[in-house]
Formats: sequence, C-alpha cells, structure tokens
Amino acid sequence: MTFATVQAAIAFARAQHQAAGSEAGIGLSFYGGEPLLLRELIAETIRYCRHLTEETGQSFHFKITTNGLLLDEAFLTDPLTGEIFVALSHDGIAAAHDAHRCDGTGLGSFARLDGQIDLLLSHKPYAPVMMTVTPETVRHYAESVAYLHARGFRYLICALNFAGAWDEAALRELTRQYRKLATWYERETMRESKFYFSPFEAKIASHITPGSCRAGRCDFGRRQISVAPNGRLYPCVQFVGDGTDDTYCVGDVHAGIDEEKHAALYTANDADKPECVGCAIQERCNHFCGCMNWQSTGNLQRVAPVVCAHERIVLPIADKLAARLFKRRNYLFIHKHYNDMYPLLSLLEDRLNRET
Repeated sequence: MTFATVQAAIAFARAQHQAAGSEAGIGLSFYGGEPLLLRELIAETIRYCRHLTEETGQSFHFKITTNGLLLDEAFLTDPLTGEIFVALSHDGIAAAHDAHRCDGTGLGSFARLDGQIDLLLSHKPYAPVMMTVTPETVRHYAESVAYLHARGFRYLICALNFAGAWDEAALRELTRQYRKLATWYERETMRESKFYFSPFEAKIASHITPGSCRAGRCDFGRRQISVAPNGRLYPCVQFVGDGTDDTYCVGDVHAGIDEEKHAALYTANDADKPECVGCAIQERCNHFCGCMNWQSTGNLQRVAPVVCAHERIVLPIADKLAARLFKRRNYLFIHKHYNDMYPLLSLLEDRLNRET
C-alpha cells in the first residue's frame, strides 16, 4: 500500500464519521500478510494521524496483528509505534504452531518467538493472542491454550479454520479437547486466575444475556471496512484478495462506498439461513457470520456443516461448565460474567497489585 492510499483511506474514514455525526475516535488496524514488513509506512501513518489530531481534533487509535518475528524493543517503545495495541498470532505448543507457521525453508517459528513473547508482554501485558485451530492441530488444542496462558497471555482468542478438512475423527477429537479445556477453565477460575477464553466466554454470555450473540453479529462493513493495498473497499478483511474478483468489492477510497451494492450484500448476509430455520440453538450460534460462511463454503448464505457441528459441540460443554461454577458460587466467575464494571475494576486491581 502506498502512503497516498493511506491518506485517501483516512480521508474516507473521516468523511464517513462526519456524515454519521460521530464524535468517536477512528480506529486503524494494520493487517497482512505481515504488516511489520512495512513498519516505516505504519510510523508514517501514525505521524500523519497525529498531525490531523492537532489540526482538526479528530482522535485516532491503532491496532496491529503480527506474527511477532519482527517485534523489537524499538517498535514497542517508540513514541509513534509504542501506542499501538498489539495482537500476536500464535498457535500454541511447537507441534501445533510449527505445523502451519513456517518460513520459506519450512522452518517453524515457535522457537524464535520464545523471547518475543516475553518482550511483548513486558510492555503490553494485556496483548491478546490469536490462535487458529485446524484439523491437523486440534489434538493439541487444550495443551496449547494452557501453554499460552502459562506464558502470560490473559486474552486467548481461539478460532477454528472452518475451511479445513474437518471429518468425523477430527470433530470427535475437538469434543475431547473442549472437555479438557472445560476442566482447565474451571481449575484456573477456582484458583482466581483472570483470563478470557473466547469460545467459552461467548457461549456463556449468550446464555446469561439472550440475544447477545445476535447483537454482536457480523456487521458486514457497517462499522468497519477493510481497505486493500490498491484502495478497494471490502466488508471484511477475508474478502481482500488480488483484485480480480469484484463480487464483494463495495467501492474504493477515492470514490467512496457503492451504497446500493453494499446494502444488497448486507441484506443477503443478514437473511436467515435456510438450514438454520427451527434450530434450537439458532440465537446462540455463529451461523450469521457471512465472512465465516464465505470462507468455509464460498457462499454468504450457506452455513458449513462444520460450523453447525462446532456450535453443537461447544455449547453444552460451556453451559455445563458455567452451571458448575455458578452452583459453587465462585466469586470470580460471577463477578466476571454478571458485573458490567468487571473489566474496569479488574484493571484497577491489577494496577494496585503492581504498585504494591
């Protein structure tokens, strides 16, 4: 991406905010590939945004998702890039991580990330880790989550690669792994260990607050938009490709959004999926995510059988786990899931503990 495209993208975002009458800050997320290959462009972008803040009062905040290999002290402490919220892509123990995250010679990156994890968490203790589980690595799922938590990550964002070759054997193993994870989750919660494990937290929340799953559904480009290197706009980063297929392109940073096309895609994505009609867990399921459906089936409105299988596996395990902790009146569990002030109070508690 050129800096001229960056400037046009920011101008587009500011125009969208102004048209909506929004006074909120604008968030910029740097994705790839590996975005740290263009760290000078990232720094130039932040420098430009600071200039706009001084000139117009518009605020900005920044996030990057990186494989971590190019993280260093300079990036994490520089007055420009040090303010970026960093998420690390990491798949867990060596057997899981190195199965897919290899360099051009086939060498896995697990060993090279050992010191990088310590460096990242020393500067950004709340940095999340983004884990992808595949049919080839599912047998390491529970051990990998426990490993990353033991390394110091509190926010474990774990997702399946739904486009993978999931068969009955892999799904049976997934069930076993979620049961192991439920045991781990319960043990760590009883020890008053604070953490967020996305598959269970989302399902527990969907029971405590009916409709929360639908409320947090894929907005398909309504609140955030993905900008390709050539300036084209897409509803989600998953649709950003080589620019040869315009099916999901909804405009560009210069001309803006094609509202008619965007609305048509949003409506198609928002429609009830035929295979989900009458399903007992429809309101607590991720079937509504068009990006995920497209990734796994190539169709916004077609839900992959593996998505249904995953939801039917994880829901009862998460519900039984939550019921056990609630029955035991575990203070941390109840505070975490029923107190809206928990994130703020937890942060204050952490800071007080560090100071003392």
